[in-house]
Amino acid sequence: MKFINSPKMNTVKPFVHKLKTAYDEQCKNILKQKFEQTEPNVVWVCDFTYIRAAGRFYYLRVILDLFSRKVIAYKLSSKINTQLAIDTINLAVANKGKSDGVIFHTD
Repeated sequence: MKFINSPKMNTVKPFVHKLKTAYDEQCKNILKQKFEQTEPNVVWVCDFTYIRAAGRFYYLRVILDLFSRKVIAYKLSSKINTQLAIDTINLAVANKGKSDGVIFHTD
């Protein structure tokens, strides 16, 4: 970048000291990157994404069963809020039935 006389870019991330809290202990990573499952209804994963259409943002929440890699529930909303999360989980339970011990992983 010397030829255009631009300033040097810093590529080192600053250190952020994170204190362990009681919340960290309650939310352990029990999935540990084991994305290959041998049975259905053992691990469900979900995420939010947004879609821009007609100048507005819409939010999509999708839940997948890691065994089949198929969508078991999804919900679209104009708001990203707790109600969208709850409604999508309720749809998943209605579609797949209540399962004891299912691991529900989200970011």
